[in-house]
Amino acid sequence: MKKHFNQRAEGAGTPHFSLIDRIAVQDFLYHQEGPAFLGVLGVMGCAFRPDAATVADFARIGATPLCFYEVSGRAGAECFRNSIANAMQKNTFGKAVEIKAAESYTHLRLFLNEEGSAGFAIDGDGSIVSVFRAHEAPIAKATISVMTLALQCGGDRLDAFDTVLPHLYSRMGFRVVARLAWDPACQPEGWDKHNFQQYHGGEPDIVFMSFDPGHGKLYVPGDGVHVSRWDDGVALQDACRIHVRKAAPVGLPGQKPVLAPK
Repeated sequence: MKKHFNQRAEGAGTPHFSLIDRIAVQDFLYHQEGPAFLGVLGVMGCAFRPDAATVADFARIGATPLCFYEVSGRAGAECFRNSIANAMQKNTFGKAVEIKAAESYTHLRLFLNEEGSAGFAIDGDGSIVSVFRAHEAPIAKATISVMTLALQCGGDRLDAFDTVLPHLYSRMGFRVVARLAWDPACQPEGWDKHNFQQYHGGEPDIVFMSFDPGHGKLYVPGDGVHVSRWDDGVALQDACRIHVRKAAPVGLPGQKPVLAPK
């Protein structure tokens, strides 16, 4: 891992180093505020807003600086579930995003923007799940805001179908460590192979990704070790997590590296 990430050249064909580097040394890009009532959604949520430097970084990249609200409890879970279901119902590629039962969401950390048109969840093991954006929402490059806050809140791994998603996530420091071949028995309900024809004939692999700020490369199709079991993919994510924490960069003055060993 390079010691001074900020010396790396950043361009259209590279990861977003400026954001990745700040995240890696626990520079808090989002600030937590007090609870607020979300009138559009009808629930209470704890606000997370990007600071001025982060807003500037987002602007340079061309990403909308989203404010998120963490919702919880039964009401929060139902609100999150309804929001993601509504968004994905109108999205041609919506079946690539897992929508859990409301009960399952009660056990996760849930984040929504004020309108409920974008959001994500984090489970207790640091997996970032149910990432979504409503297709019609005027939000540019939503994954930038999503992954910035998700990483700050402890998320450092995810899995996704090998579509456009790993390309987007790799720009935020995630790399594919493993891949699992398409299994017809696990095909999502309502999956239309015609919609996903450009991705391995509508049968894309599942890729396992881990946050690795020192990787410094964008996703290349075929990246990752081929595994035959889901647990093997998770094991490789665990191995990457251990490697990254051992190689965690020195934090900013007075700050503790976010990826330091527990």
